Amino acid sequence: MGKIRFAEMLDLREKCAGRRVIIVGDPHGCFDEVMELLKLFVWRMAYDILIFTGDLIDRGPKILEAVNFVRYIENVYTTEGNHENKLKRWLRGRPVHVGHALQMTIDSFKEELEHPRKRTELQQWFEELPQMIRITDDIYVAHAGIVPYMPIDKQEADRVIYIRTADAAGNMPWWKWDRGEDAPWVLFGHNIQPDPHVGGRALALDGGCVFGGELRGVELTPDGAIGRVMSVPARKIYYSRERIKDDE
Repeated sequence: MGKIRFAEMLDLREKCAGRRVIIVGDPHGCFDEVMELLKLFVWRMAYDILIFTGDLIDRGPKILEAVNFVRYIENVYTTEGNHENKLKRWLRGRPVHVGHALQMTIDSFKEELEHPRKRTELQQWFEELPQMIRITDDIYVAHAGIVPYMPIDKQEADRVIYIRTADAAGNMPWWKWDRGEDAPWVLFGHNIQPDPHVGGRALALDGGCVFGGELRGVELTPDGAIGRVMSVPARKIYYSRERIKDDE
């Protein structure tokens, strides 16, 4: 039996205290929409904290721009999504299926991947991505979500990255589980939802932008309260849902 790998937590409570925080759902390379959404929020690069729910890469038109934005702009962070996890395994030389989506990312980083030092730096950046980010005492960001009946600080990394349902039979979305009124808030992506307000002290931020939906975000006020949810429509359908099977 393998050792349990708990999710790595990036604690940003001190950095976020007294500042506005904007959390944006899975971009998948839809960088133009990211810029439109941030304009809608009147994002202030020098003052606001910006966090993505992961899945910066694969499927969309501006994968390199999305990653470099998070890599090089101050006060911008992301969790590790399942697509980053797969790329990370590929970079390690593990056997993974390279479907169309992952190949798009590999092609986007062609120059860096062909340069030994740049490849090492790129891989190290992906290796260091946290699976969860703590914003306040009771607000967390996780790519896919959490196991609702487990303590927030005892979440398994793979479950945080991939979870969709709370039970093995797949009958109940994890966010429908009654965690109680005092449970921490979880802001998540991965699971595309038409409405962000899914209940259960959870907020769904993946609006399926790359499939022609919307890019969605939420702001936390400087006192740590959950504020406006805003979105921008996708400029086009960048990736067909029919291609997903080839990606797996």
